Amino acid sequence: MAHSGGINGFSCNIARIPEEKIYVILLDNTRAGKRGGQLEAVIDDVFGVLYNTKVNLPKPLIIFEVYKKMKAESVEKGIVYLKELKKNKFDSYNFNGFENELNRLTYKFLGEGKPDDALKIIDYAVSEFPNSSNIYDTRGEIYFNKKDYNASKKDYLKTLELNPNNDNAKEMLSKINQILSPKN
Repeated sequence: MAHSGGINGFSCNIARIPEEKIYVILLDNTRAGKRGGQLEAVIDDVFGVLYNTKVNLPKPLIIFEVYKKMKAESVEKGIVYLKELKKNKFDSYNFNGFENELNRLTYKFLGEGKPDDALKIIDYAVSEFPNSSNIYDTRGEIYFNKKDYNASKKDYLKTLELNPNNDNAKEMLSKINQILSPKN
């Protein structure tokens, strides 16, 4: 018997075999509640260990490997490294949620006060996910913070083209329009 759920940044999965008094409970708050089927896979692996069946070790998230390279050398070298790993060692890494991971990495650099590095990462993300409204929304925010309002406006317009229901983009476009054409 199993049950899963998630809300507002949290995911959980519970599985049990009452006859054998086995209960497995997984709680997760690291992926904004989007881990979903990954928790079920972890539970399957736990049962695999309990019942001596083959279990594959999880692959490391690619983004951690790349972040180390970026911190040790530079964002540019990290992106080159990422492209090499993606091309030559794709099967060695976990690319699940790659778009979201790139977005999180962008915000990490933005939070560290490195908007130029954040912009390099999100530019790469745009090349990987040209139809992602979320990626354009993030880049629009970076340009807004850099006071490049025309570039910000362009990305927020693209965000709305891809997702007409994005309220943040609508709000930001209103702010940008006020800045670009203030009323006297």
